[in-house]
Amino acid sequence: MKAFSFRLNAPSDCDSVGFPEPCSERKQYRRPSLKRLIQLNSPEWPYGLMGMLGAITAGGSMPLFVLGITEGLIAFYSLVPGYLPQEIRKLSILFLCAGIATLLFFVTEHYFFGVMGENVTLRVRRLMFTG
Repeated sequence: MKAFSFRLNAPSDCDSVGFPEPCSERKQYRRPSLKRLIQLNSPEWPYGLMGMLGAITAGGSMPLFVLGITEGLIAFYSLVPGYLPQEIRKLSILFLCAGIATLLFFVTEHYFFGVMGENVTLRVRRLMFTG
């Protein structure tokens, strides 16, 4: 029985790729440096800082949700009469406010990182196509 698979990474040499000059005469480029990338990204530092602030606050809200769930479980197993409805009412309002705040933090994070990425990509493309 014949297998119907094939290799996608076939080895090739310079002659089969179709470069007009021989392989030994091709220009060798330097590796791009991290310093150059940071210089290209320097106008977007305010966007990066706002995105990091959104990411830190959004990530920090997750343990607070866990603490809220824990407080709800503690209230559920409490033997004090009238404590459960009072505590659950308080926790539900806190969860609503925390959910709205977390939504705003995630939107802030993704918006500012998206703007930063688009601006850097546009700048790099302009440099590539004008050079």
